[in-house]
Order: sequence, then C-alpha cells, then structure tokens
Amino acid sequence: MDLKEKILNDIHSSKVVNWDKVFKAMDELSKIVAIAFAKWVGENGYCYFGNWYYDGNTDGDNPLSEQELFQLFTQSKEYKELMDGK
Repeated sequence: MDLKEKILNDIHSSKVVNWDKVFKAMDELSKIVAIAFAKWVGENGYCYFGNWYYDGNTDGDNPLSEQELFQLFTQSKEYKELMDGK
C-alpha cells in the first residue's frame, strides 16, 4: 500500500471524517514529496544557463521543464520507495 493510500485508508476507517486531519496529512505528504524531488533533481539533473537537464539527456538541445523533471521523478525508484513507505 502506498503512502497516499495509507493516509486515505486511515481517514476512511474513522466514523467521522476530520477534514483538518485530511488536509494536514496531505500537506505533510506534499512536503515530503517536495523534499524528495529536490534531492532527486540535485542527484540526477542539472541546470545550465537556466535550463534543466536530466542525466540521460546530455545532448544539450532538449532542456526539460520542471514538470517534465517531476514526471521523471515519479517514475524513479526513489519515488516508488517513498510512496511504498520503504
């Protein structure tokens, strides 16, 4: 079960949904993912003259947007381990 599912299951299991708890949990998850993304980009990407590149994209002709980098991050082993709670 991934981290997001665990949060939602914990909330679903209670009789009354505490929306403050929901929003705080999702906010915490967002912070965890943002920190992991920043670390991953630092290890796997680089910025050259304001353009982002991924290690696998070394030709220099095809910079990536932050959204494209995030999509690569969500396919990474690090992201999957984070979501699986490992």
